Amino acid sequence: LYHRELKKLGLYSRGSLFREVAEISLKEQAVEFEGVLFCNLFYLSAAEKKIIKNVCAKTRSYLLFQGSEDDWSVLRKNAAYFGVQIKPPHQEADFKLSLRCGFDLHSQASLIRQILSEGNFNKKNTVIVAPRPQALIPLLSEVSCVLDEFNVSMGYPLRRTPVFSLFSNFLKLQRTRKNGKYYARDYLSVLSNPLLKNLRILEESVVMRIMVHSIEEIISGEINSSVGGSIFISLEDIEKEEEIYRRVVEHFRNYSFPITKEKCREALSQIHKFFFYSWKELGNLRLFSKRLNEMLDFLTENSPVLKYPLNLKAFEKMYKVVQELSSVLLSEEVFPDEDIWDIFEKKMESEIIAFSGSPLAGTQIIGLFETRALNFENVIVMDVNESVLPYIRIHEPLIPREVMLNLGVNRLEKEEEIQRYHFMRLLSGAKRVFLVYEENEIKEKSRFIEELIWKEEKNRKKTDDLDCPKASFCLQIKPHPVKVEKTPSMIKFLKNQVYSASRLNTYLNCPISFYFRYVVRLEEKEDLLKDPEARTIGTFIHELLEETFGVFLDRTPRINREFRRSFFRKMEEKFSLEVEPRMRSDAFLLKRIIKARLNKFLDAEAERKVKKIIGLEKECKNMVSVGRDDIEFVYKIDRIDLLKDRSIVIIDYKTGSSGIAPRKFSSLKNMDLTRDSIKENVKSFQLPLYYNFTARDFPGHSLSAELYNIRNLERTVFPQEEGFAGETLAICVESLRYIMNEIFDLNTPFSPSRDERKCGFCPFSNLCR
Repeated sequence: LYHRELKKLGLYSRGSLFREVAEISLKEQAVEFEGVLFCNLFYLSAAEKKIIKNVCAKTRSYLLFQGSEDDWSVLRKNAAYFGVQIKPPHQEADFKLSLRCGFDLHSQASLIRQILSEGNFNKKNTVIVAPRPQALIPLLSEVSCVLDEFNVSMGYPLRRTPVFSLFSNFLKLQRTRKNGKYYARDYLSVLSNPLLKNLRILEESVVMRIMVHSIEEIISGEINSSVGGSIFISLEDIEKEEEIYRRVVEHFRNYSFPITKEKCREALSQIHKFFFYSWKELGNLRLFSKRLNEMLDFLTENSPVLKYPLNLKAFEKMYKVVQELSSVLLSEEVFPDEDIWDIFEKKMESEIIAFSGSPLAGTQIIGLFETRALNFENVIVMDVNESVLPYIRIHEPLIPREVMLNLGVNRLEKEEEIQRYHFMRLLSGAKRVFLVYEENEIKEKSRFIEELIWKEEKNRKKTDDLDCPKASFCLQIKPHPVKVEKTPSMIKFLKNQVYSASRLNTYLNCPISFYFRYVVRLEEKEDLLKDPEARTIGTFIHELLEETFGVFLDRTPRINREFRRSFFRKMEEKFSLEVEPRMRSDAFLLKRIIKARLNKFLDAEAERKVKKIIGLEKECKNMVSVGRDDIEFVYKIDRIDLLKDRSIVIIDYKTGSSGIAPRKFSSLKNMDLTRDSIKENVKSFQLPLYYNFTARDFPGHSLSAELYNIRNLERTVFPQEEGFAGETLAICVESLRYIMNEIFDLNTPFSPSRDERKCGFCPFSNLCR
């Protein structure tokens, strides 16, 4: 039934076409030809053998083979089937073999460039064989500088082109769409693709680039807006954001071409139309193909695609894909949108761009099977590695191997012989052969190379290794770690700065990090599109506690049922506004965890004997004398409690790992006054500074400072030993002045502290290596 229906439509599968030709060749005679030549025969299917035999029986025919049946089992079976002998005169291959070893794909390409630049041979009679299509672009980037003329005659995967990257991002965008909104990161990845952000729909392509960058800054939260930091965004909200258009117009205010907000809005609407709105409802492949064709037309007319030959070829292939999808028999059948996207993706991934050229023009760059029936004096083959040469696909994704065996098709066992035959046939006709392979912990040289080495050693009657130059690159290693010398102007700048405990701790842990952060003022670009990090959650909880516990300022806190209801109602509102928009579907889980921990925190607060809260998120300034200078410090105390015993507790909330506080007095009194020793014993100046400054405001009160971990309710207290508060504080203040003096010391450079654990997370690690 299937074949009958195909025949009615004038269509054939590959198998049915062979069968039809075999039947015709049995009945018909090729009367228009005096003779028929079948050239370069090797592995033949049963249908191909039958067709050739039928033609030979009716017409004068010539079968041309290369190689001997004594060497190749496939030729031996062909000889038996056709009743002929395939035994040409014996002639040993006589070529000079050279091996080259690289460590990755790019080093192989570099070795080939060296071979071409150093070799004194005819480059017009030279072939470079690239078994893997993905090697083509790295290879061309290397050899184009040493070859005057070359020709590429091989296929290149569409999935490795910039055009595919655009459609790949586009596919991901459609799949992550949720309730009519788009995942912000996927939206930006489509918009930032070079083919889109260089569109010439606004006078010059630079205008579109500026607009895309403005949209990126607004969505990522660098510029305050209603959509900044949202995980999912609506197109309507983006189009309504006036700040986008204002920034573009402002940027080009003094340019010769006029840019208006209306033009910018119209351009953004066009992009949204072709890449977003028109894909919301598809239904069938014909409508999908129509939309895809409109998108390709829009890109062809307005993008720089025509300037780049590879992109042009990719677009040609995309138009062919559109034509195929629109003309399939099921093109008007209704499919879910997800299935249509899957069909399109699988089609895109399997497509190959064909580069056609002349085998007579310069050096040839081709795949292994494109070398059939061609001979060259100089042969260069790259990627001569196991799993590449030979490349044998054991698992068939469509038809299991057992089914193929039952049908009499056993191509797998012949696959290696086919590839070995074409490889050896190419080498046997050459004068010079260069085999380039990759060797590392996961790759080794091909069995084909091992066979050639064995033959070479047998001929020379020696087992010593053949000379094999390896790829290498010169690297200049910095002999000393980075040090930044201080200048008088830098010292003046440092003394005029306002300091904090976190600044001092940064210097204590790594002076060069202090230099980059607070002198050069470098900082990581914050990406609000990431899922909320610990710092974001910490800020959320700090603000929540300030807003809810604010009612107890100068009052005794009462953690009763009414307060709990109010507290968690506020938490729900604040979470839905500030945290949930930046998360995906797992927001409910984080909210439950936060709620459970805050509930335990309130239980612990209810047990504490607090008379009143006398400070919440208190921002203060104070001075510390360092030599002849008074240095200004700023600090913010999360909470100050007056307990019922009239003592005062300074609290700093922690939402991550437990905080760090100075060691006991017994350890501090014996420490050396050096930065390393202070780093090991004092560890952090946060609690000593809070204690020192607060003690000035509350003379006569017993004080303690603590880090209060909300996650596990752990409390780290300073000072740790009762009765030594004054002595402990004096050592910490002396250590602080020592560190400040070192910061201001002209002869002490900023240098890195080597700590592999911390350096791995430092944003400046690459700058100080």
